[in-house]
Amino acid sequence: MRFIKDRNLVVKIIVLFSVVLVFTNGIGGFFYYHYAYRDLLNNNYESSKETCNQINVYLTEYLKSTLRNIYAMPNDRNLYNALNRGLFEPSLQDYLNLQQIMIDSISEIKFGNYFISSITMITQGGIFDNLAIKRKSNFTFEKDIYDYFTANPGTSIAWFPAMENPVYESAEIVIPIVYRITIDLKPLYVIVCLKMSEFSANLAELYASVDQIFIFDRGGLPVINYPEYYDDMMVKIKPLDAENNIPKCVEFAYQGKGYLVSYVTIPISQWTVCTIKTTDVLRKNINSLRVFILVSLAASIVSGLLLSFLFARTITRPLAQLASIMNRAPDTGFNVEFNWPYRDEIGTLSRSFNVMAKKTDQLVNALNENIEALKKEKENIRREQQLKRKAELTALQTQINPHFLYNTLNTISWYASDRGIDEIAVLANSLGHFFRISLSRGREVISIDEEIKHILSYLAIQSIRYKSKLEYFIDVPEDLKKYETIKLILQPLVENAIYHGIKNKEGPGHIYIRARAEQREKSADIIFEIADDGTGMSPEELKKINGNLRRGIIRTGSGYGIYNVNERLRLFYGKSYGLILRKTEEGIAAIVTIPRREFKNEEEKDDEDE
Repeated sequence: MRFIKDRNLVVKIIVLFSVVLVFTNGIGGFFYYHYAYRDLLNNNYESSKETCNQINVYLTEYLKSTLRNIYAMPNDRNLYNALNRGLFEPSLQDYLNLQQIMIDSISEIKFGNYFISSITMITQGGIFDNLAIKRKSNFTFEKDIYDYFTANPGTSIAWFPAMENPVYESAEIVIPIVYRITIDLKPLYVIVCLKMSEFSANLAELYASVDQIFIFDRGGLPVINYPEYYDDMMVKIKPLDAENNIPKCVEFAYQGKGYLVSYVTIPISQWTVCTIKTTDVLRKNINSLRVFILVSLAASIVSGLLLSFLFARTITRPLAQLASIMNRAPDTGFNVEFNWPYRDEIGTLSRSFNVMAKKTDQLVNALNENIEALKKEKENIRREQQLKRKAELTALQTQINPHFLYNTLNTISWYASDRGIDEIAVLANSLGHFFRISLSRGREVISIDEEIKHILSYLAIQSIRYKSKLEYFIDVPEDLKKYETIKLILQPLVENAIYHGIKNKEGPGHIYIRARAEQREKSADIIFEIADDGTGMSPEELKKINGNLRRGIIRTGSGYGIYNVNERLRLFYGKSYGLILRKTEEGIAAIVTIPRREFKNEEEKDDEDE
């Protein structure tokens, strides 16, 4: 062994190559000769099973995707509203509108899906399609399809074998799939007809390693293709274990020829996928391989020994040089080059290495530049978004509810002519305090004490307007009034409670405004609760509003005030703070959470004459 270790690389390659060549070819050829057939057959089995399994995965994903697209149709708000109006409260315009929306929805699903031949929706108000194919005059949904759902009331989807298109005048063979969808407890049926020819051609193109692919349904009826030896093959196929979705493989003979069948059941449709390969070619290949092994074994040993000596020195020298340069490349920044004058594999390798090194160097430099550019772009986008949200918030804060102003002025005018000076003084004084604190010389942050005074002014005005119909109670500890809050967060919530809860209630209504301190794990907070015993709202509406509040959605129209308050709190204090609504025994409570911070008023006290 020492003699070998002291030799140069060329000698070592020749010796090693000779030993390996003789040993591996001799031993390997012997065992391969005896076991090649079994191994090749097993590999062929596994390959056939894998192909079958891939088809199973491919069809399962496609069918699931189609199923999702169909079941997603009622979730389209335009289609859902059009169905309600056009089917259950019909008018000519609503029906025409529904027909157009249905055409658009069907066309959208069919777009890019070349497997779909037609889509038809069966409803109580009629049959809808994209009007591109002529419908059969004798088509009757109740006779041809509805019986399946009558016999299987718990199912929402029906799979049918291959047939001529049952809905439209076409000789094309299709695979009908019928979906049952419920909208407001009323069933709708969607008939999707898949092109059998497209399925067959696509599967044959994707999985060319098998001779034939065909599919049959749970009743044994063909879905895609129908081999001539179908009956003989079905005798060999046993039912697949539904709890163990693993492909099975069997052999059978037909008219003197051997066939290998792999099959698996698609769970979503209960279709059975079968792949068929002939075994005659496999056996011929084994016989040819046996002869080839013997010939190649002798030839490889002789030629290998001769060629190993000739090429050892030629190969090792440039490889050593290239390896040295490649080892230096990371340290030199890939600014290296290896030149080989010949156009052999080493020359190709050297040129490829030079191109790779140059491109790698360029990519590293470009990557560093792109990283810096992306950092700057990301920072600019973040700043633009912040400025945009602040501008939107400023615009929202400058809006004053004109209905409240007009109602208050009308109330003052009415009392001035009917009741005298005392209540007018209360209204005018309360209105002055209300707008004075609302403006706050442009300040965004005020003390909780000022916020409570602001809401007292508002409630004083509303109490005069609604007389004995409105009663309110405020419970805010004195030690909390020294903390800060952004202004105008309670008034919109109290206004919402009056107009949506108290106003429509029979008899007097009550509003409770409470505040308390709360210590959380990582923060000290203040909790405001504005509760009323008004008419309340449905659980569905409450859930919808709270979902919008958690996502930070801003809405216009009804409920604008609470969305605005929530967005202002989230923008100013962070997303862990904000507004949420809760159901109480008496009605609805709005819960506001802000951080507990000392109020620092750096301005002089407002002039009383302002």
